[in-house]
Amino acid sequence: MIQTLAGSKGTVEGPLYFGPAAARLFGIHDAPQTDEGREGSVVLCYPHGRDYVSAFRAYRTLALRLARAGFHVLRFDYRGTGDSAGDIGDASRQQWIEDIVAAVDEVRGAVGHSSVSLVGLRLGATLAAMAASACRDVDRLVLWEPVVKGDEYVATLRARHREWFQAVARRLARMRPLATEDELLGYRFSETLRNDLQRVDLSSLAVRPARHVLIIGQHDDAEHARLAQRLEGLGASVGVRRVAGPQIWSTIPGMDQGLVPNRVLQAIVDWLGSPGRA
Repeated sequence: MIQTLAGSKGTVEGPLYFGPAAARLFGIHDAPQTDEGREGSVVLCYPHGRDYVSAFRAYRTLALRLARAGFHVLRFDYRGTGDSAGDIGDASRQQWIEDIVAAVDEVRGAVGHSSVSLVGLRLGATLAAMAASACRDVDRLVLWEPVVKGDEYVATLRARHREWFQAVARRLARMRPLATEDELLGYRFSETLRNDLQRVDLSSLAVRPARHVLIIGQHDDAEHARLAQRLEGLGASVGVRRVAGPQIWSTIPGMDQGLVPNRVLQAIVDWLGSPGRA
């Protein structure tokens, strides 16, 4: 039987459900694999759609490494995705932000740690930053290739979808384009959700999301530099790091899904485990 993280028999390790009874969220808790442990927990925020599939193995690997480093780790599916309750057609940016806040509250209440850090990739990083701003007491925030401009993110998805569809159509002569954008790279993106995401501008955050922030990616990015400047202006200690590795986001169906950017994952673990360093 799957329990909540803060179950009556103590902290539950492994698969679990948490959140409000009408909208249960499915997650996996990895407990520290060391007797000493750390006074801190980490919530991993998934990206969405194709990026979720491509990053799934990397997230599992990251969770295990963080657990070996002594952290409690919770990764979970947003409402309307994965094994959580709800329908993707009803999903919204605000709803997913609230889900992250619920995950922070759950892990903090269950393990008794006031120090909680968030890690997110692509859209997951963007949602993590917004949720952290809502929480106002997140210790550390890792933005891994964050989506800064939502309109550019949606445009990239559309371009990748066309590229993939054209490649498939060349192999299947009778295939015709569908007159809909509700599905991008095999995942539903309702008009409401697309419009919601297109309005995202992470560089317009008005509240410091965390005391310490790491922006990590493969290449120099002007948007990431501007975001770092904005976060510093809000009072955060910000580090920007470039770490080479395989790209596991913005892929098209048929590309490798099992790639793990080991150097990036280890950089994240090392940074979270090094107090006071941006």
